[in-house]
Order: sequence, then C-alpha cells, then structure tokens
Amino acid sequence: MANILYSAYFCNPRESSESYTAVKWLDILLKEHNVTLLTNKSSELGLLEYYQTMPANLKIIGFDIPEWLEKKRNIQLHLGYFSFNKQSYRYLKAHKDLVNWTDVMLRKTPSSFRYYSSLSRIPRPLVVGPLGGGLQVPPELKSYFKKESLLNKLRQLDSFLLKFPPFRSQLKKADKILITLDYLRDILPQQYVPKMVTLFDTGIDTSNRTPVGKPAHKKTVNILYVGKLIRYKGAELLIKGIAPLKDKYDFHLHVVGDGVERESLKQLTRNSNLGSVVTFHGNLDRQQVFDFFQKADIFCAPSLTEASGNALLEAMLYSLPIVTIDNGGPKYMCPDNGAVKIRIQDENGIVREITDGLTDLINHPEKRVDMGMANFDFLQQNFSWQVLEKKINNFFHQYNGPTINVR
Repeated sequence: MANILYSAYFCNPRESSESYTAVKWLDILLKEHNVTLLTNKSSELGLLEYYQTMPANLKIIGFDIPEWLEKKRNIQLHLGYFSFNKQSYRYLKAHKDLVNWTDVMLRKTPSSFRYYSSLSRIPRPLVVGPLGGGLQVPPELKSYFKKESLLNKLRQLDSFLLKFPPFRSQLKKADKILITLDYLRDILPQQYVPKMVTLFDTGIDTSNRTPVGKPAHKKTVNILYVGKLIRYKGAELLIKGIAPLKDKYDFHLHVVGDGVERESLKQLTRNSNLGSVVTFHGNLDRQQVFDFFQKADIFCAPSLTEASGNALLEAMLYSLPIVTIDNGGPKYMCPDNGAVKIRIQDENGIVREITDGLTDLINHPEKRVDMGMANFDFLQQNFSWQVLEKKINNFFHQYNGPTINVR
C-alpha cells in the first residue's frame, strides 16, 4: 500500500471528460492505497456529495480558485490551474508532515504537458500523467488547417514550451512519465523516453456486455459520426467522402455533435445534394448517443490530430467497424483487423480513401461483422476498466511504504 499525494485540478463527479477520469482513478487508487487529494473547492464539494461517507483512506484538500479564472475554462485555457498550482505548492511547503507522509506524488489533471506543476520542487518521487495531446498538423495538411480557429492553432507552441524551464522541469524531475499512447514517445523530448510508461488514461465498463453482431443484410447502412464539429475532427472530409456514394448505395450518415463548423457543414451538405442522406442531430444526452451506436453499422472518426477519443471505445463496445485516420491516438487504439486506417496525405487523398473504405464496408456486410467483433475483443483486452484498474494499482505498488493512516 502506497501513500499517494494525488494532484488533480479537475476531479469533479458532476463533470465529464478529464474530471470523470480523475474521479475514476481516485476510486481505483482507494481500493489498494491511501490518498490525499489536492483539487479545487468545487471538486471537493462534488466529491463530498459523491462519497456521502468519506472513505477512511482519503483526505481531500480543496483550494478556492478565483471565479473569473474558473470561467476561463469555457475557452479551454484553464487559467485557474495556475492559481491552483501556486496554492498547492504553498500548502505543501507549510505542511511538512504531509510531505513526509507521502510515498509518491501523482500529478493527474490537466493531462496536457502545457500545464507545469510545482510538485517537481517537492522532495518526493513524482509521477506525471498520463499525458496526452501534443499532436502537430502534418505537413501534407497545412493548407487544410488554414481555416482552423486561432485557439486550436496554439498547439504550434508546444515545441517551444518543452524548451521552457518551468514546463520542462516536471519531465526532468519526474520519477516516471505516464503516457496515454505510444505516439507521445515521438513528441516528448527523447532523453525522457526511459522514464515513460504507457498507461491509457480512461476505459469503459465491459463487465455486462457481450459482442453484438449486427445484421449482415440490411436495406439501409447507417454510418455514424460522433464528435465536435471543428476542423481537426474531419467531419468535412467525411461528408466529401460520402458524396460519390449517394446514387450507388442505400446509406445514411448520422452526425452527432455540435461546434463552430456546423453551419458550414450543413451548407456543404446542401451544395453536395446530400440532404436526403445526412442528418445533423446536434448535441445529445448520453443515452441518446448510445442509441445511435446501437443502430449504427459503421463508425467513422476521421480526426486528423486526435490524441485518443472516447468515441472510438464506445464504437468498439457496440461491435462496430471503424474508419479512422492512421495518426495519433487512433493509430494505436484501433486494431488493424477492426479498422480501416487512412494514411496521412493531402486532403483529396484522404477523401478518396474514405470513399474507398466506406464502399468496401457497405459492399461486404460480413466483413463489417467480423471487424466489429475484433474491436470488441480488443477493447476487452486493452481498454476495459477492469484491465486498467489492475494496471494502475500494480504500477503504484512499486512505491509502497510503511502503512500510515491518512490524517
């Protein structure tokens, strides 16, 4: 049993995405370790409601973040983190007993290496991650990304940040660097590769699921896209890719999600005379999204710079064949026998391969079934919470120390 000082700015059961994953990791760690959690006050209040009866091996320390900084989370900059980081460091400097209690520190959220942690200055083993993100625009697609929003273009600063001492220090001083997927070995500085351990960040519950073979012969083939409607997610490429299929096959593309490109994508659909085979459903609640997965025959995720993608896991859960881009997270998340992986090339080449991949899957329903079953099996073996739970706790057992109760 290890005494873990767990730093997670986002760790609120009322929220999704990184917060949900941080809470899930907390639940897992508490099964075999003692945890002191550093988080924000909002997350602390959410966790008190979530647990009702506080676990004996958990202590939560929540810090007040100025409201105006918290609001900046709406533009994905997370400026409140820097206030949290400063307060956390000051607290630990003033509470030597907590530092002495600690066997290992885990800096969990935000998961991007763009947010440095002052925990690197505390004299205890530091584990950073699992880190994600950092994918740059492929040279072949520079012209395609000219229309991308300025905010998303900030990824271009990543190589600079990794040379800047505060950001580099947490990697330099970390005992281990957890990475979500192996593409990060090519992005982070090479001298830190020996410290890297691949441990996927999130999972999916497969305990009550069995692979579902879709009917091999259906009149209409349902193609599903789930994700934000922003440039790098590639919905435009998908719509262009289905255009040559309209008068040849009976299919329907369901687009679930919203974003700044929604109206331009609708206009593209109208201009391409695809209105009868494409439906934009907007943002839906989780159960509605799952209903679309249940009815789908093919899942298409043509994201060009995707770090991971929970929607890929959900497609695997529903035994769907996947059409995706052979880059970043999808390259490693999807098995070769369960996905059509489209190589990085110029826009026209990607569109052609989307068309070809969908044509093949529409024409071969038995192949769709076999690929979907392969995806479900791969999910169970690699990305189920049951598998990840063992990996997470086994990793932290290397830091086991004398059992000391949480104060």
